[in-house]
Amino acid sequence: MFRTVWKQIIVSPSKSFAAALVCFCLGVALGPVAVRFLGAAGCGDPAYYAAPLSFLLLLLVITKDKVRRLSFCFLFLLIFGLFRYAQAVLPPTIPTVADVVGNPVRVVGTIASEVEERSVGRRATIDNVKIADEFVEGKVLVWLPDDPPATYGDAIAFNCAPQLPEPIDSFRYDLYLRSQGIFVVCYDAQYVDVVPSRGNAIATLLAVKRVIIDRLNAIVPEPHASFLAGLIFGGSSALPGDLKDDFASTGTSHILAASGFNVSLFTMAFLAWVTHTVLGRRRGASVTAGLLVVYVFVAGATAAVVRAAIMGAVVLVGFMIRRQPSVRNMLLLALAAMLAWNPLPLFYDVGFQLSFAATAAMLMFASRVEEHCRFIPETFELRKSFAASLAAIFATLPILLWHFGTASATSPIVNLIVLPLVPILMSLTGIALAAAFVHPMLGTVIAIPAWAVSSVILHVVTWFGSV
Repeated sequence: MFRTVWKQIIVSPSKSFAAALVCFCLGVALGPVAVRFLGAAGCGDPAYYAAPLSFLLLLLVITKDKVRRLSFCFLFLLIFGLFRYAQAVLPPTIPTVADVVGNPVRVVGTIASEVEERSVGRRATIDNVKIADEFVEGKVLVWLPDDPPATYGDAIAFNCAPQLPEPIDSFRYDLYLRSQGIFVVCYDAQYVDVVPSRGNAIATLLAVKRVIIDRLNAIVPEPHASFLAGLIFGGSSALPGDLKDDFASTGTSHILAASGFNVSLFTMAFLAWVTHTVLGRRRGASVTAGLLVVYVFVAGATAAVVRAAIMGAVVLVGFMIRRQPSVRNMLLLALAAMLAWNPLPLFYDVGFQLSFAATAAMLMFASRVEEHCRFIPETFELRKSFAASLAAIFATLPILLWHFGTASATSPIVNLIVLPLVPILMSLTGIALAAAFVHPMLGTVIAIPAWAVSSVILHVVTWFGSV
C-alpha cells in the first residue's frame, strides 16, 4: 500500500505538491510534541533547527536523483514546520506583558484592532506594548471607557492591573487569546490618553464599515440590524444577551463570526446563481472575486476577515478549475499559508478550525451529499446550498464537541434550516444596503425581504433555544 502511494506521489506533480504541503502542516501539528521533547533535552531553542535544515537544503542542491530529492524536500518541509511552531512559541526567558500580572502599571501601545462597542464599554487589542518605558512581548486586550474616543492605529496609554485570561466554562478562552498573541486582559483602564493617528488606511476602512452599519440600522429594526451586521462583518456584541444565549444553545453562533464558513457558503451559493445569469461562468467568477476583495477592504482587512476571504477564494478557484485534485491542493495551500503566518490557531482557534473543516467539507463532499438530497427542489439552487450546509455540519460537529464538550441535540436540525438561508440573506442584505445609499426610504422598502428572512432565522433560533 505504502509503495503504491509513494509511486503515485513520485510520478504525479500534483500529488507531489500535495504531499509537500502535508509535510509542512504535519510538522506544525507535531510542533507541541517536539517543543516539549526537545525542551526537556535542553534543545528547545529554534536555533537548533538551523543545522538539520541547512544540511537538507545542501542535499537538495547537490542530489540529482529525483526520488531522493523529493524525500529530502519532504523531510525539509516537515522540520521547517516544527521550526515554525517553535519560533511562534515564546521561550519563558523573554519578558512579556504577563510578567506584571496583578500589579498596577502604566501601559503604552498602539490600538491594533477595531474598537468594539460592548455593553460594558469598548474593547480593543493593544500591540507594541511598553511598560515602564520598556518594550515587552505580547498584546493586551483592554476595555476602554467611552471617553476619550479611540480607533484603530491610535497611540494609547492607560493605567490598569493586567490579569491572565481564564477559560469560559469548557472553552479554553485563555488559549484562544494566546494564539492571537494576547497574553493579558485589562478590565479597568483608567487615566486613558489617546493620540489619534493620521492617514491610517485600515482606520479609514473601519470608518466606512461603521457608516455601512449605521445605514443598516436606519433601514432595518433591531435586533435584525445587529444580526445582519454580525452575519456580514462578524460579531454578536450588539445582540441582546438572551438572543446570544439562544444562538449558543442551538449551535449556530458560528454564523455570527467573520469566518470562512460564512464567506465560503455565500461564495458557493452566489457562484451557483451568477453562472446561470447572462454573465456566464467566467465573468460571474470575476464578479465574485471582486466582491471578495471589496469585502476584505471594507471589513477592515483584519486577520479573521483575511482568513475568511482566503477560504472563499479557495471555493472560487475550485469552482473555476473543475478539478478535484487541484481543489485538494488549493485547500492544503491555503492551510499551509495560514499556518506559516501563525501556526498557533491550528490548536486553539475554533474559528480557524471550523473555517477550514467546513470549507473542505463543502468542496470535497457536498456533491456526494447532493446525490442523496433529491427530495430537495433545485429551485434557486436550494439543493446545492442544503447539501453544502449538511456536509459542513457533519465536518464541524467533532470540533464543536472537542472544544465545548457538548452539542445541542437540536443543533443539526436548526443548522439544516438556517444555513441554507444564510447566503440568501447575505445577498438580500447587500442589495438593500446598496439601495439605502441611493435613498434611505428606498433601502427600507428593498430591505423587506431581508427582514423577512432574518425574522425566520431568529424565530427558529429562539424557538429551538427555548426547547
